[in-house]
Amino acid sequence: MDLDMITLKKERQLWVDDIVKHIFEVAVEKRERSLSGLAEKNVAAGSPYGFIGVVIGTTRYALEGYNKSDRRIPALHLVLLDEGRDFQKMDDRLKSDRRSVEQNLGILVGKCLTQQDIRNALPDILQNAVPWMKALPRTQEEAWPFKDDPMRMEQYEQTKSKIYYYFADRMLN
Repeated sequence: MDLDMITLKKERQLWVDDIVKHIFEVAVEKRERSLSGLAEKNVAAGSPYGFIGVVIGTTRYALEGYNKSDRRIPALHLVLLDEGRDFQKMDDRLKSDRRSVEQNLGILVGKCLTQQDIRNALPDILQNAVPWMKALPRTQEEAWPFKDDPMRMEQYEQTKSKIYYYFADRMLN
């Protein structure tokens, strides 16, 4: 693999990371607010050091700026277990969706050589959310790298549905 190809691969990954960041930024903020609220309620219920995070089951959740391996993170108080389980479900879905979108966008972008190619491949809803895409008009059909691959096109449609879900959630919050 020559240097130009390695550089292009690294650039593609940076583009995917940036796009994924913009898709999920509001959901990540919402997750952090939810965890913070849960930690505050845990302190109110009598748990020490609850301001740094909570342990739900066997999983440690730390607020931004704290390390989840910090031994001071207390277990979630029993009265908050239902709310804790709801938080876990939301967190698990967010992580799963983010992984899925990142993986599928990586495959899609792997066929692109320029930012214009990427903008063309992605749904229009991303154009105004990702700063470097704003000035790029569509010049090809959406999902063009997958037009001759029905299986990849189906995966793209699933990814697109997740993107739309997180943008709808963004508008509601």
